[in-house]
Amino acid sequence: MNKILLTAIVIGLLSATSCSKSTNNPGSNQPEPPDPPQQPEQPVTKTKYGITFKFSSIDVQANGRVSYKEMLPSTYLKYVFYGAYDSSGTLVSKKELDKVNGTYSGSFDAVSDSLKPGKYTVILGGSNGTILEENTSSLLKFLQFSSKHSEDVFYKKMQVNVSATDSTYNGVRLNRITSLLEVKLTDTLPGFISHVSVAIDNQPTIFNVGTETFTNADSVKNVADYLQSQDPLLTVLLRCFASDNKHTVTITAYGNDGNPVFQKTITNVTVSGNNTTQLTGTLSDAPVGLKPFVVTLDPDYDETTTIEF
Repeated sequence: MNKILLTAIVIGLLSATSCSKSTNNPGSNQPEPPDPPQQPEQPVTKTKYGITFKFSSIDVQANGRVSYKEMLPSTYLKYVFYGAYDSSGTLVSKKELDKVNGTYSGSFDAVSDSLKPGKYTVILGGSNGTILEENTSSLLKFLQFSSKHSEDVFYKKMQVNVSATDSTYNGVRLNRITSLLEVKLTDTLPGFISHVSVAIDNQPTIFNVGTETFTNADSVKNVADYLQSQDPLLTVLLRCFASDNKHTVTITAYGNDGNPVFQKTITNVTVSGNNTTQLTGTLSDAPVGLKPFVVTLDPDYDETTTIEF
């Protein structure tokens, strides 16, 4: 009887152990719990959108004279300014492409940026010379462009609306805000003249972008010098800001000793943007003081008297 009871107990223990192992065995036939439900992907929201301004060709002076031809900015301009200002007139983005100092990258024929949705005032400027940004304030009302060395200056103001998409403005034309003063001499100057200088007074050197006005014209003169040897009949070119001021233009020819020999003054001269003002006349008939004058003679006799003998 005791043997039978002991045998039953052993069988019961083995059976319990077998059930426990079967429950914990990963290879058992028990179903695996289901995977947790996947969360839906959250859409990516852009906070800024690309905006690109592609320039059209501009009018540039050809061959040192007043004939103009179309040309892409990249082949003429050395500096491009881009500034985006919000509705309060505060600068939010700025780019400068500068060939003079070698700090530019990319093409001069387009400017690209990334802005938050909203309305902006975009200022674009260009120059064939030195940097033209005069004031580094972050407010549009203080932004100034300068032209102190007879640079050719171009300018464009645009109102743009950045929405929830990338956008491109094609064919943006930069408008010239400088004018060209051309002085053409119709007489041949004597050989002892070394060079000719053309000066224009009352000429502003600052363009205020915020108000689109010209200032800083007190006692300022832009001067262009041309050597006599370049052209017997001189054509002197001088670029200047196209303000509404009345100007006095002084043309002076200097001798080899550096002293003025001939000089003429033309008053009430006006210039306008992207236009040429041409002054034409003689200079050798206007000596300065007691400077050397030109002596000429006619090698031909007026009449012949015949006497027979």
